[in-house]
Amino acid sequence: MSKLRIVFLIVVLLLGTGLILLLIQKKTDGPLKPTMAPAFETLGKPVDTVNKALTRSMPIDSMDEKKYGEAILKKIQWMADLKSEGASFLDEVISRLSQFASKPFKYTVLLIDNEGWGPNAFALPGGVIIVTRPLLELMENDGEIASILAHEMGHIERSHCLSLIRFELAAKKIGVSDLGRIADFTMNFFLRNTYSKTQENEADEYAFEVIKKSKYDPSAVADAFSMLLNYTGETKSTRTNVIQEYRMTHPYLALREAKFREEAKEWWATHQDEKNKRVSNKINFKENSL
Repeated sequence: MSKLRIVFLIVVLLLGTGLILLLIQKKTDGPLKPTMAPAFETLGKPVDTVNKALTRSMPIDSMDEKKYGEAILKKIQWMADLKSEGASFLDEVISRLSQFASKPFKYTVLLIDNEGWGPNAFALPGGVIIVTRPLLELMENDGEIASILAHEMGHIERSHCLSLIRFELAAKKIGVSDLGRIADFTMNFFLRNTYSKTQENEADEYAFEVIKKSKYDPSAVADAFSMLLNYTGETKSTRTNVIQEYRMTHPYLALREAKFREEAKEWWATHQDEKNKRVSNKINFKENSL
């Protein structure tokens, strides 16, 4: 870790400690007890900015993100189910969402049969999104799946995964001439690492905006969090533990569900004319094909 980054981290942590002490004393109104999530998301922004600034000077900037995606696909397509109804279903959903993307490459979703990964999805540079079969089995309708995919798109569109992999590659001084080696490194890296709360929040917000533009019910974003919440068994208590929340990479699922449940209600209050246009269809093929 460079001296510049260490200095920034120390400053951020000092500011964070003061902000935490200040906010703990304040009372806030709302459906949940006071939470530090917004503060942690804000505190994460300077560190994320430093990472992006540092990666701009790295030699791998000359590489196109599209090439990352192509190399990754060549390396991992063999793992994916490309022919089942589940795979075709994911292709259909991502094609609907891709029209709202701005990056100049084709988004590809790979359905992976790996029980060990559990219900999971993650984004890779170049528009590659991994979805595990357990996640597809867990979700009940296409709106929930669309919300998950839109969230992963958010990581790609906001350059979260590209910034992370560029910085990591440069830090480890891995050569950039071998795209196959980069593809292997990228896959292993994202299986072991997660995004910051700031990045997760940005991806959540991106997903909600995309779902609002699509044909899906905006309530599907909260519904997807609800399904994950039930699966993980994470507490639905309105009390939050400040220390635990700081150490978590993801904000509490209960807080995310509540936030987007409320935002969906507010959206519907001014979009009653959309009542018959927004549909979340059941994933009917699951019993036969999954």
